[in-house]
Amino acid sequence: MSLHRSVNVNISSRQIILVMMCCIGAGIFLPAIGISPPPLFIVKPGEVTIYSYQPTVSEEIALLTKQKSKKDLSPLEFERIRRKLEAANNDLLAGLFKEQESGTSTIVTPPAILRPELPELSYSLPYNSDSASVPRFFMARLPDFSALTPNTKKEKFTQIVLPLILYENERIRRQNEEIRQAYESANRDILDEYAHIYKLKNVEELSIDTVYQKLVMRVQPVPVGLALSQAAVESGWGSSRFALEGNALFGQWVFDKRFGLKAKASNAIVRRFPDLSSSVRSYMRNLNTHRAYEGFRQERLELSVSGEPLKAKQLLHHLKAYAEIKGEYVQTLKSVMNTNKFDALSAAQLESS
Repeated sequence: MSLHRSVNVNISSRQIILVMMCCIGAGIFLPAIGISPPPLFIVKPGEVTIYSYQPTVSEEIALLTKQKSKKDLSPLEFERIRRKLEAANNDLLAGLFKEQESGTSTIVTPPAILRPELPELSYSLPYNSDSASVPRFFMARLPDFSALTPNTKKEKFTQIVLPLILYENERIRRQNEEIRQAYESANRDILDEYAHIYKLKNVEELSIDTVYQKLVMRVQPVPVGLALSQAAVESGWGSSRFALEGNALFGQWVFDKRFGLKAKASNAIVRRFPDLSSSVRSYMRNLNTHRAYEGFRQERLELSVSGEPLKAKQLLHHLKAYAEIKGEYVQTLKSVMNTNKFDALSAAQLESS
């Protein structure tokens, strides 16, 4: 779905600004002049929210979004388009964050951000259930939790983030199936493409059997309880500046300041994302590719092959490298997981589409 439709109109800049202010206040989009307000509505993962009109990049995003919505796409074709779409979004974001020199320091000013209203969520979290499903309800940005009590805030945060995690795990399972089919049909091209996506090195020197075995270890879902616990800790239950301004649920660092938000108390730059779904996807790709989590991937595969339920608690000790406080970080995750019964959501599934 594209949010923009370009037509030729003669209108002054002052008129555009006045119309934008009126329409944003009324919650009405302005597709006729190619402008949308900041992301404040519910979308499916991958649908694009445009902050301001930049013709070339916006048209590319609209085209890629249309391509990605086709139902007959294979997981590999979907991934190729997704990567192009993510690059286009990054180009758009880089142009929005203006740098202003102030003495010896640089101030990075983000675009105006409007928080979406807190949605009415009607589903109950399926604790310890083998059959309860979760609605395909996806939000592009976090709402304002400030008026909620701590317990209600935690519940709403979990209800919003859980479908995003389940969706990304669903995609990974589809990729895993395509990899299996490619191996069985000896399709090296597809295997090599996934090897590139999942950052395998020296692939040309590896046999098809070795490439397949390495991919099987990497292309696996992330335990729901683990992802929820890290999202809660890293984003402060959705209240951190990085989560609110940059859709960053997992505090991933980036070295290029054009694509991140600088921490106020350190030189760290936290990567920002066009939407929450992109943040979840990047987090899972990090766990599935970075050398620091090789032990995590190995034990996860062993548990999966053994047929044991994939519980996050069994894998927590592999995440010491995620934060500088290492062991203390793992204990914090364990406490959050236990207190909020996140491991009891391990069997949650998205409702059939």
